Amino acid sequence: MRNIDLVNKYFDVWVTNPNCKISAFQFQISGATLSSVVSLNSPITYPLDVRIKTQTNEVIGISVPDSMLQRSTIPQQLVRVYFTNLTDTMICISEVKEIINQDAERTIDFIVGGCLSTTTTDISSPVSSSEFVIIPNPASDRSFIHVSGGSKSVADFIITDSQGRLVKVPIQSVRDDWYEMDLKGLSTGIYFIIRHSASGNDAVRMVKY
Repeated sequence: MRNIDLVNKYFDVWVTNPNCKISAFQFQISGATLSSVVSLNSPITYPLDVRIKTQTNEVIGISVPDSMLQRSTIPQQLVRVYFTNLTDTMICISEVKEIINQDAERTIDFIVGGCLSTTTTDISSPVSSSEFVIIPNPASDRSFIHVSGGSKSVADFIITDSQGRLVKVPIQSVRDDWYEMDLKGLSTGIYFIIRHSASGNDAVRMVKY
């Protein structure tokens, strides 16, 4: 677990899977009441149906047919989990109930770094409401915007540099709630993705390298 944000009320879960691909997973969280979850992987290479089971405070993810989270010997992003309130001074993965591999078999799992303190606020996003996510971030040639509930049009998004100047970035819808940005024309630096909606404006910082 990484990147707890007590202002916007989320934390990230990462996974290392050197021995097998992952097609599904299920784990339980203690220390916070969960509200929603979003995948932190590309919707192109690893489209994932991920949701919260509120009765048991569990996160469940199932990949679409013919899709797997590829093997990795280093930690890789899995999901961002949002919560409504804290119930302890630590948020922990209390139990991994299932990790299913490419052969539909349950695999052996170990929880490493499975707790985060809720008494510090050292990491936080500069802006924004929940479930407005840019992945990957930092990014090089392309990145994806996820907005829960979707936006009406790609025109709802504008991008500025660190000085507040508008920059042009091609954006296209790739599936429900997901938008792809072509970053190849951007110089390296810090940018802000701003989303206009009826309830107000949200923004997320993005780093281009």
